[in-house]
Amino acid sequence: MKKKVLCIIFLSLLLPAFPAGAESVKKDIDPIDRVALFAETLDRQATVTGWNVYAREQYADLMTETEFAQRIEQIREKEPEYAWHMEKKQHGVISWTGSKEKSGLKTRVSYMAWPAGKLYRIGIIYQSGAGAFSRPQWTEQERNIRDDITKIFLSQGHIFSCVRAYSNDKMESGLREAGNDFLRTFSAGATEAFYEKTFVSISAYTRAWNDSINSGNKKMNIQVALRDDRDRTVITVGTPIITQEY
Repeated sequence: MKKKVLCIIFLSLLLPAFPAGAESVKKDIDPIDRVALFAETLDRQATVTGWNVYAREQYADLMTETEFAQRIEQIREKEPEYAWHMEKKQHGVISWTGSKEKSGLKTRVSYMAWPAGKLYRIGIIYQSGAGAFSRPQWTEQERNIRDDITKIFLSQGHIFSCVRAYSNDKMESGLREAGNDFLRTFSAGATEAFYEKTFVSISAYTRAWNDSINSGNKKMNIQVALRDDRDRTVITVGTPIITQEY
């Protein structure tokens, strides 16, 4: 059965660069830095199959349809390395998407305009990622992502990241305990959890870094999901914002 889980961008196991324990993690590690943090941690006992950095932003000012078209034309001229196309208009939403591949990265950026009375509200969604994590490529990939975000967003936007992996071994302690083990690595306390026999999703909060989102009346800044997939365990780790279907 398919499950939906927030794309966990904060999870972790024991970390080669840092001894176990939240006190060992520097608080200036942002969501982009955490890609390497989580990938290298997961790689110690699993196979990393993919990672992504997401960013989103909404313009403060509304635009007319003509102003949005003019803005897109300016963006296309400014960012010629992207292959641009207009998405099919649905429910009054106008959307342009650009894609590119560079340094092993696949990147997509979408500019969307949706009706707000007689004008349009504008939003941007950015996604960049790759398959297996490669430390030799990461320095350039990280630089490209940071350069993209600086050029695309008016501010830094809201940034999130996600790492996916699988282990050929069943979690002997069970998915629930394995998920809690991951959280203990960063002294994270669970705030929400969903448990089934073959699927576990745990949201938590750690003081290891400063950023967080609100979930109800509680803060959340780390999430882990584990799923039994026949003879292997699928693990997803990250900052919780993007819904990913299992």
